[in-house]
This record gives sequence, structure tokens and C-alpha cells, in this order.
Amino acid sequence: MNAREEELIDIVHRDMDIFRTEMETVDRISTKISGKTTRIIRIVVGLLGVISVYLMILTYNMAQDLGAMIDSLDEMYVEFGSMSQEMGQITHHVKNMGANVRGMSSIAQNMQAMNGDVTMMSQSVGTIGRDITAMENNVGHIGAGTSEMSYRFHNVQRSVGAMRYDVHNMLRPMTAMPW
Repeated sequence: MNAREEELIDIVHRDMDIFRTEMETVDRISTKISGKTTRIIRIVVGLLGVISVYLMILTYNMAQDLGAMIDSLDEMYVEFGSMSQEMGQITHHVKNMGANVRGMSSIAQNMQAMNGDVTMMSQSVGTIGRDITAMENNVGHIGAGTSEMSYRFHNVQRSVGAMRYDVHNMLRPMTAMPW
């Protein structure tokens, strides 16, 4: 071998050493980046799992509250039907009273019938009073259910805001990564 060939071999040998050193550096950096990326992905998946469970619980609670509210509305509907029947009876009794008042000559005879009608009207008004009390209770339940539902929606909005903040914070380290 002559000196020129040895010099070329030395140049190639030095260049290969430099290349090997740079490749080892790139390999170390790649290993660090992959480790950090793996940790970040695990943390994100874990947080998404926890958030999913929390959202499922909130959805379940909201479904129960809506069911209770629908039950209260059903009870109110039944009370409205009962009240409608009572109003029909009152109308009937008022018509009877009108017929009784028309016959002035037979007022004395019709007073007993009117007295019976008034008694039945009084009973019907009492029944309506109970129905209205039941309706007030149902409206109270609906109001409580609506307040709780509003509170739960507020909690869901707060949770979503916190999730948005957490996701933003989780993504911030990724913007600092060299790509």
C-alpha cells in the first residue's frame, strides 16, 4: 500500500468514527424521546379513562333525575284528569241548581235537591283541594329535580372546563419536543 491509499483509509476511518459517534448520539436522543412519549401517552390514556368513567357516572345520575321528573309529571297528569272529572261534576251540579231556581213555584221542593247538590259540590271542592295539594307536592318535586339537574349540569360544565385545562396542560410539553 502506498501513502496515498493509507491517507484515504485514515480519512474514511475518521469519517466513519465521526458518523458512528453522531449515530450513537441520535440513538440516545431517540431513546429519551420515545421514553417520554410513552409516559405521556400512558398518562393521557389513564386520564381519558378516568374522565370517561366520571362522565358515565354523571350521565347515569342525570338519567335517574330525568326519570324522577318524568314520574312526577305522570302523577300530575293523573291529578289533572281527576280534577277535570271533579270540574265536570261541579258543572253538572251548577246546571241542576239553575234548573231548580227556574221554577219559582217549586223552590221549596227543590231546596232539598239544591242542598244535596251543594253538599256534593263541597265534597268535589274538597277533592279538588286535595288534588291541588298533591299537584303542589309534585311541582315541588319537579322544582327540586330541576334544581339538582341544574346543579349537575353546572358540575358537568366545570368538569369539562377542567378537562379542557388538563388537556391543554398535557399538550404543552409536546410543543417543546424537538420534531
